[in-house]
Formats: sequence, C-alpha cells, structure tokens
Amino acid sequence: FCFLDRIINSMAARKIIEVEVLYATALRSGKHNDMYVKVKAGDTKYKSSVIKDTVDPSWVRDSKFWKDSHVRFSGDGVIEVSVWEKHKLKDQFLGGYEIHPQEMELTRKKTVVKKDLEDRAGQANSVSGQLAIGVRQRSSLGFPFQEFADQHGNIRPAELVEKLRTLKPGEVDLDDDSLLGPGCESTVLNAFLVHFANFESEKELVEEGVGLCVKLGADATLKNMGGHFLMTENPPLYNAVYLNLDGCIDALLSVHSDPNAKCHSGSSSALHAAAGMGRGSILRE
Repeated sequence: FCFLDRIINSMAARKIIEVEVLYATALRSGKHNDMYVKVKAGDTKYKSSVIKDTVDPSWVRDSKFWKDSHVRFSGDGVIEVSVWEKHKLKDQFLGGYEIHPQEMELTRKKTVVKKDLEDRAGQANSVSGQLAIGVRQRSSLGFPFQEFADQHGNIRPAELVEKLRTLKPGEVDLDDDSLLGPGCESTVLNAFLVHFANFESEKELVEEGVGLCVKLGADATLKNMGGHFLMTENPPLYNAVYLNLDGCIDALLSVHSDPNAKCHSGSSSALHAAAGMGRGSILRE
C-alpha cells in the first residue's frame, strides 16, 4: 500500500489535509492486542501498520517508513479515525471518533488531536482508551520524497536532481517538510545539504540540486528540523558555508539569503562561520 496512490492526481495548488497516526493509550485488551488504525476521508482510505502485542501502540516509534503513519487528501470534509485489533478471521473494532478540519484553525504546523475513543452508532462495544493523531494543512501537493529516498531517509541525489529538472515553478510544494525517515523532517533543499553532510559525496549533484530548488521557488530561509545533528535547525546558507559548498552558497545568495541569520545555538551566523574558515569574502562579494 502506498499513500501517494491515494492522492488526487492534480498538481495544482489546493488545500491538502495531512493526518499522521501518532499513538493510542489504554486500549481494551483483547485476544492478541495487535493494533492498527484506519483513516477515512471521503473516498480516501488508509490503514496503518500493525503494532503487535500492546494496548499502548505507538506508530511514531515503530514506523519504518513515512507512509506507515501518514496519509493526505484534498478538501476539508469529515475525517473518521478508528482503532482495530487484528484477528485471523474478522478484525475487532475498538473505537473511533470524527474530526472536522473546517472547524479547526490548521496551519503547516502539526496540531495534535487526542480524544477518547467512542462506540459506533448502534453498537454496544465496551470502548476504552484514547487515540492521538496529528493534523496539518498544506496549500499544495507535497514532493514525493519516498520515491527518491531509502528507509533511513537517505536521498538518491542523481534521481532527485533528474526529477527536479522536469518540474516548473509552483508545480509541487518544495517547502513541504516531509518526513524522509525516522526523525528526519526536511524540505527538498535541506535534504541535499543533509545528504552531503552524511556522505560528503556527489558535490556537483548536491550543488545542482540546491540551485534547482532555488530556481523552482523553494524558500531558502526554512531550517532543517531533523537528520544529521550538525544540520538541525540551521539556516540553509549557514549549512552550505559549513560544508564548503560554493555552488549552494551562490544559489542561496542569489535569492538574498540572510548571511546574518543565526544558527540553532544563536551564537553564530553564516557570515561568522565563513570568517572563521578564512572565507569571509564569499559572503561579502
């Protein structure tokens, strides 16, 4: 199952709602305690991976791939979520609830919804427990990272660059901080910098990739929120200087990236980093 197959096949800007299955607590103990979650919104249906032998399953902790815990759909209709126990013959409904995105003030930042599970109408199950999900709103279709990354979130630069060469500005949301892998939320631009930090290879491809992102309208100020520990929460320009990637630096400066923007500690900036490396002139030219 691939959640991308469920997305409406239009690349036009629109409201996209993203639901992330997070965790459940104190579910009703059953025969097997092998739990999963279903999400339904209109014609879009999604089923999470099964977390075995627990009444407190967490899909954040156990997900191996981004698609194991996320689903996206267009519009703002009712979202139905439900928890199920996996059985050999017929799975057992353990409870669920509905949320209404149109009544929520959603942004790009994840809103966590945690609610008590409820019975289905007309059914008298003994329901217990809570389910937490994350909900956020996108304005356009996000970039399909999973086609160009392995299970650890490491991108394949050659394939990613080849894809970027085919795109037009605004065709996809390059600023979508999709989850590349466990604990690695990244925009497309930052994914190239993280890749070079991890492997110090394919410099020309990385520099071309960052340049293409800039030409396609990516936000050059968005910080990376995970992945390589040295790259976390730093402005892209700071990371490009730190990694000594002149092509990336030129591309970022062409869209007026701020050389004085602070790194995650607040103690330095791209200008300071360049000066410390004896290359201050690269940001002053």
